[in-house]
Amino acid sequence: MIIKGNSATGKDTKVLDAAGNKIKLLISEYNTETQEATFYVPGEGSLAMSKHVKSLAGGFEQEPMKVTAILPGSYAEIDGEKV
Repeated sequence: MIIKGNSATGKDTKVLDAAGNKIKLLISEYNTETQEATFYVPGEGSLAMSKHVKSLAGGFEQEPMKVTAILPGSYAEIDGEKV
């Protein structure tokens, strides 16, 4: 099961480590089968942003930077139940 964060910064995603402690990363997406998490990279102020790239509309845009990592023994909770 893939769980996505309820907010743009992942602050409402509840993923816990093997000991039951909440992981304090800004998780964007979590795969319960592979224990793989994609999280936002913190930066100055809020999130680290990518370099400006040209958009299809002709302007320039940035996106928040993300990193993917496997968190061994981790799990997610929905409504207080482990999934």
